[in-house]
Amino acid sequence: MKDICLRVKDSDGKERPGICVPIVASEKERIFAEAERISLLPADMAEWRMDFFEGADRPEQIVPVLEGIKKRLGDKKLLATCRTRKEGGQYMGDSEAYFLLCRTAAASGLVDLLDVEVFQAEEHGPELIRFAHEHGCGVVASSHDFEKTPPAEEMLRRLRRMEELGADAAKLAVMPSCVQD
Repeated sequence: MKDICLRVKDSDGKERPGICVPIVASEKERIFAEAERISLLPADMAEWRMDFFEGADRPEQIVPVLEGIKKRLGDKKLLATCRTRKEGGQYMGDSEAYFLLCRTAAASGLVDLLDVEVFQAEEHGPELIRFAHEHGCGVVASSHDFEKTPPAEEMLRRLRRMEELGADAAKLAVMPSCVQD
């Protein structure tokens, strides 16, 4: 499994959280310019939000963009994310198209981490996690609810399910609506 860069060691040996900077441009040239800018920052990782890319509905366009990003990032890690509309993102494709796009990114050998919306289509989540791992790609399992904060039991169930599926990291984003949340 790859080092997923959530915690890094400074030059003095102290651990700190890894810093990730997103790339959210829609055109290839702007994506590359953002990757170049990030390469100069004291960040540890870049997150390419594939759902913002104008070619996200054509998986064959993903690999050349990933190649360009990695070339410009140097030794920084790369997290690839395709956030669906259902979970707060821009991607409007169906679940089959979503998983094809994610499989294409994982199989490219250019992605260190892949964000997988494990509950987007539960039957495909486990398969995609296995596929990513087989291609040397770490997995951040994610679940987003921007309408409410589910009960604590439900949030724990989701996090445990992500762990059961073999994710390297679990991400849960919810919307608080009161102080108790």
